[in-house]
Amino acid sequence: MTSIIQSIVLDYQPFREYDILFTFFSRDNGKIKAVAKGAKRMNAKLRGCLEIGNEVQIMVARGRNIMHLAACDTIAVHHSLRKDLQKTLLWQVLIEVITTSTVPENAEHDVYTLLSNWPKFLNDNFCDIPKRNLIITYLVIWKYLSSIGLSPQLSECVRSGKKLYPVDTFFSFTDGGLVSSTQRQVTDRHLSLTAVKCIRYIWLSSFWEKLSDIYKIKLTPVEEDEIINWLRDYIRQMLEKDFNSINYWQKLYLYGNKILA
Repeated sequence: MTSIIQSIVLDYQPFREYDILFTFFSRDNGKIKAVAKGAKRMNAKLRGCLEIGNEVQIMVARGRNIMHLAACDTIAVHHSLRKDLQKTLLWQVLIEVITTSTVPENAEHDVYTLLSNWPKFLNDNFCDIPKRNLIITYLVIWKYLSSIGLSPQLSECVRSGKKLYPVDTFFSFTDGGLVSSTQRQVTDRHLSLTAVKCIRYIWLSSFWEKLSDIYKIKLTPVEEDEIINWLRDYIRQMLEKDFNSINYWQKLYLYGNKILA
């Protein structure tokens, strides 16, 4: 029995002598794997359309233990994005996060939409401002966490459930949300009013429409670092790991600027 599945290529690895095992994130079935027989051969027809990040429509046949890839049509390849290393690395960050932290065959439509929209956003809105790009990338990962049920509570105190007022505010990484000064504990992190307003402005609005405003918001270097550390540490708390692609991007485009200076 064959199925037609719309999906995005996440990863691939050698499988037997001439075959390749591909990992896809599909719109209706979540993360799936399928073997492309003979894909290592120089004249393999499927190889060209199965680059990581490509949005494709695949035909698969379910075997006894694994699915087999029968055909593939390209939907989007993002040629212009691939010509820019910085954009490509930021694109790869979300691909790596989803590849390593999603479970197989669990349909998550919001994750597919996020994975599809992220390269389009980079292609249409990218500005070469490293710290702002890092904030935006971390916010996209926060959006991914939200889509799998790990959204931070930013509209009210996570402990009391009461409305937060523009006074001293803290964030609990263990409880996953903002905390009022009356509910704070020793381990909670103090956040500036500017940092909270900035993230809430993006988070509680139409996400993709407001995300590019990060480039325009007035922030001091200290405030940028505060937001970066807040976003990053919540991701580490939830996913319990760092990601190679974002570490590599930082070495090239964030820390690299200081070395060159």
